[in-house]
Amino acid sequence: MAGTTNRKRMLLWAAIDGAAISLLLTIASFVLIDNALVGVLALAATLILFSLFLYLSRSMNEPLTQPTTPVDVESGLPVHRVTGLHRWWVFRERAGSEIARAQRKSRVLAILLLEPGDLIAEPSHEAQLNAADVLRRAIRDGDYAAQFDDSRFVLMLPETAADGARAAANRLLSDLRSSGEPPMPWRAALVSYPMHGSNVDELMVQAQQVLQPGRLESSMRAS
Repeated sequence: MAGTTNRKRMLLWAAIDGAAISLLLTIASFVLIDNALVGVLALAATLILFSLFLYLSRSMNEPLTQPTTPVDVESGLPVHRVTGLHRWWVFRERAGSEIARAQRKSRVLAILLLEPGDLIAEPSHEAQLNAADVLRRAIRDGDYAAQFDDSRFVLMLPETAADGARAAANRLLSDLRSSGEPPMPWRAALVSYPMHGSNVDELMVQAQQVLQPGRLESSMRAS
């Protein structure tokens, strides 16, 4: 996108410079050279180049068309193009509300961040769909799963203590690892409110720090 803008900018300056030179040639042809044909041709070139300048300047100021984001028909909220799960910011808003409720009622809440165990190869669309289906089948009423980014998922387990959340995470990881063909490695980080943070962002920072050693190891293997 930046390359296209730079090319347009170069054409823009070339057009205005060419129009200025053609205009000077037009004046010179009538005043100094006294050649009407050269003057008419130079004037035509001036008009063409100036029109090109106006067109390019207008097109550069037009907003770029952004690709449409698919939305959930029932809620109207944006979803991931491949998996159909709600996007991260939707999860963030909902998790924030659940944490506020847990704070009022002195409850706990667990969040699970899941990612492919090997970062060398990005998961295929089929693998993403398969993982999303496993998530949908595994969650209980009240749990909430979403897409953290293009390859990672996030799951909220309201009113779930550490032991129960750990058991649920182990079952989910087992299902994810065995559901693909060929089987795909997965890893997860489990964090809890209020033990690991007082809001969604603090909890997610902790979860990503837990996964960071594995991500570094995968990156080193890829380099």
